[in-house]
Amino acid sequence: MAAPGGVSESEAPRGGHSRGVFALFALCLLLFCGLQYRHLGYPLVWQDEAETVMFGQRILDYGYPRVDDGRNLVYGLGVPLAVGVKEEHGAYIGSLWGQYYLAAAAVRWAAGVDGFHARTARLRLPFALAGSLGLLLFFLSTAKLFGSGRREPLLAASAYLALVASSVSLQLHLREVRYYALAVALLAAIVWLELRRERLS
Repeated sequence: MAAPGGVSESEAPRGGHSRGVFALFALCLLLFCGLQYRHLGYPLVWQDEAETVMFGQRILDYGYPRVDDGRNLVYGLGVPLAVGVKEEHGAYIGSLWGQYYLAAAAVRWAAGVDGFHARTARLRLPFALAGSLGLLLFFLSTAKLFGSGRREPLLAASAYLALVASSVSLQLHLREVRYYALAVALLAAIVWLELRRERLS
């Protein structure tokens, strides 16, 4: 027997379930995005973030993360200066440089707005986006395990987003101007590519 609108009674509840699952997914996605991206400019950059920002500025000035600019030093490594500096060029070697080059782009972008909080938000946004990309790739790496339909993957994605949103430490680390988000994104990309290679081989 057909339900109003020409839809059979067996199909109508299924459509209702699909809408409910999609609404749940949308709610979890909004929750995650709200926690991850709302008030990115608060608080202002602090502690380790400031080091990353300063080396980003040094890259804009010198092309690489230079410790000494002739007047001030940027050095946060907890060992003597000689250990973390390449003497010939004064380059910082206490960390990989990927985070500093991303910070350099963010520093250049942040210079286009006024206000400390607005600039801080622009500094953090590229790192938050990188962290979100990493989380997405982690989920896509295993999405096939939840079936080929729409309902089960959406339910799994909803649970995944809810778990991620519930981790305060993860939320904070992925929006810092530090290497954490980039490490998550890089590891997730490796996992995604490796699993994709296995499926194609």
